[in-house]
Amino acid sequence: MGAFIAKMLLPTVSSLVFLPTASVAAKRGFHMEAMVYFFTMFFTAIYHACDGPGLSILCFMRYDILEYFSVYGTALSMWVTLIGESCYTECVLKTVYTQQVGPGCCFGALALMLRFYFEEWDYAYVHSFYHLSLAVSFVLLLPKKNRYAGTGENAAKLSCFTLCCCVRSIYIHYRNPVVMRLSVISS
Repeated sequence: MGAFIAKMLLPTVSSLVFLPTASVAAKRGFHMEAMVYFFTMFFTAIYHACDGPGLSILCFMRYDILEYFSVYGTALSMWVTLIGESCYTECVLKTVYTQQVGPGCCFGALALMLRFYFEEWDYAYVHSFYHLSLAVSFVLLLPKKNRYAGTGENAAKLSCFTLCCCVRSIYIHYRNPVVMRLSVISS
């Protein structure tokens, strides 16, 4: 009975490995990627929780919609990770390929092989290792710092304003007294 519960909960719990991935992406300045990884983690965890009979109370959407968002989130995570690789500079490419891109591609290839070729062996364990290797691949493939995120006072920060429909630009606009005076004068 304990092994059955463990196999039922393992894919759900292993979906939470995308949470450290989102945290690392946000720390490195990749905020859009962090939100996509969080989206993937959320819908993958809910989708796997709805698989079993015990946690079906968490199903707030139809099962096929949760499956769609889980697969879509995974594909979108792969896409934004590949786009994030454009932040590498020319001078560090040689070391980056041996330390990050090479191992990241190996973990990504391992994840895809597990997903498409070996998942029938023991679904719970293989699929959980698929989640883990995919998350490690995302962390390795993202550059150490987003060079487009800005530095110092202009650094992009992930906050509630960023997450809530990009209200941050309006907040900065009205926080700056020079801009406020110009707004008042022009109106």
